[in-house]
Amino acid sequence: MDSVIRGLRWLSPVTLMALAVCLGCGSPESRAAEAAESTSQLAASTKQKQLWQDAADNGHAPGLERVPKVQNPVEPRKQPSQPGTSTPVPPQAVTIPPDVPSSIRIVGFPSDPGKTYEGPATVVDAAGDRVQLDLGAKRILSILARAGGRPIRLTAGETVSVTYLQNRGPRDQRVSIGILTANGFGIVQAAESSDNPVDLKVPLFNVNAKQRGSDPAEGVRVIVAPGVAPEDLKPGEIKTIAGVTVFVVGSAGISKGAPAVPIEGKPYALNVLVWKVP
Repeated sequence: MDSVIRGLRWLSPVTLMALAVCLGCGSPESRAAEAAESTSQLAASTKQKQLWQDAADNGHAPGLERVPKVQNPVEPRKQPSQPGTSTPVPPQAVTIPPDVPSSIRIVGFPSDPGKTYEGPATVVDAAGDRVQLDLGAKRILSILARAGGRPIRLTAGETVSVTYLQNRGPRDQRVSIGILTANGFGIVQAAESSDNPVDLKVPLFNVNAKQRGSDPAEGVRVIVAPGVAPEDLKPGEIKTIAGVTVFVVGSAGISKGAPAVPIEGKPYALNVLVWKVP
């Protein structure tokens, strides 16, 4: 033993420090076994814990001493009480958004929906914006209608005038839906597309809306009644003329100077919303 101590005196301080560290660490096998034993204490299941302990006892975990120790074990994922089930979302009722003052839309088509109808109809039911109309021959048309921020005032059994057109032919497309009371109040939306600038006749109100030229930026000329001066409206513009309010929802066409390129569908289209309230 004395000879070992005398031999250590000839070693430099740095060599002594390195030797002390190595003696304190132990062999890689023992450190790997210690790491496996520590990891077994953090196992998420009994089976995992047993496997790590077996590796520690048999020395079958080389290199594990270099893996950082886990501070928090992974918790098992909680399974839902009824896996594979979901709650279906009930269908949402179609409505006109509260911030839209004027609109009309179909929510229930009549039988034979491609059949045009213009004439009297009987109010089956009216509640708020929602109205059911009997077009005759058991054809029921359901719509949502609001004009000037209020529903159209209707009562069951009342007779109104209705326009219902769904013409989507290969050349020209024409669509109109509208309702007009005996007092002349109501709302109509009409749209049409064509190969040429559109000259649109809005039914029920006898309003004429015509694209002024090939360029949609030139606006739409609107005539609401004979003897009333026409007005030129831009797309998106709303104006009341002789008690009738006209909204140019959209107007499309070929702009001046545009290159001659193939266009899908009709190059000209006009969409107008017209209403009158008390």
